[in-house]
Amino acid sequence: MINIRIAKQIDIPQLEELFYITRKQTFVNRPESEFHIGDYKKSTAEDQVWVAELQGVIAGFASIYPKENFIHNLFVGSLFQGQGVGKKLLQTAEEMLSFPITLKIAIDNPSAKGFYEHQGWRQISMHLNAIEPYWLYQKG
Repeated sequence: MINIRIAKQIDIPQLEELFYITRKQTFVNRPESEFHIGDYKKSTAEDQVWVAELQGVIAGFASIYPKENFIHNLFVGSLFQGQGVGKKLLQTAEEMLSFPITLKIAIDNPSAKGFYEHQGWRQISMHLNAIEPYWLYQKG
């Protein structure tokens, strides 16, 4: 059973590791020097973070920025992908925000496109000139 809860301070070391490893596994064409322990804390500094646990182990997390109804991050560890963790985190994030909700998908993460489209999200723009090129998606 997937347990979703608000992240705690004690979770940060595990979340840092999950963020670091999952990004390295996802963005294989980026230089390894782009990824650091400490990136999670920087990336989520202004966010509300929700954690997914399976059998007491952190399987993934979603961070949201409620002021802009924006899903900032959604990462699931490779051992837990395909088990409904991402879907459950996304549903939780959607419940915490007001529609319309937006999120960005990095252009070099095409598998995420299929995941979000399957969950009812639609692409509204593409930003190729950004520092990290992305598709902007919206729901609601």
